[in-house]
Amino acid sequence: MLNSVQFQDVDRTARFDPSGNQINANFGTAIGISNPTRPPRILQMALRFNF
Repeated sequence: MLNSVQFQDVDRTARFDPSGNQINANFGTAIGISNPTRPPRILQMALRFNF
């Protein structure tokens, strides 16, 4: 229900040329791994009645 995509690592390296233009094409994208997302959360619940 509240499970959303969690990315493993994002390229945070901002590189600029002398005129101030961004030259890192991967800036802000998930890189360096074959599967950029973490595995889904696994939730286990139990209920016990004592009476």
